[in-house]
Amino acid sequence: WQVKIVENRAETCIIRVDKCIFCSEIGVSCELFKSFLIHSLEKSLPSDYRVVPYETKENINNPNHNSFVLKLRIEKTFIS
Repeated sequence: WQVKIVENRAETCIIRVDKCIFCSEIGVSCELFKSFLIHSLEKSLPSDYRVVPYETKENINNPNHNSFVLKLRIEKTFIS
């Protein structure tokens, strides 16, 4: 399997995952790996930022759904 950062900017990050082993070999949803990526990125940011996925729809009935693009937006949180 392969994980590649396609774009890395101050406010967005796009990651391409090819043949995710979580669903194809282990039998666990790719959502676990997506959550891991989001959580890891959030941990590398200051505490007043969060990572929000967008445009991540995929057809889980498609046999190739284990390859996907994860688009993430980095947003500043406003705590009052």
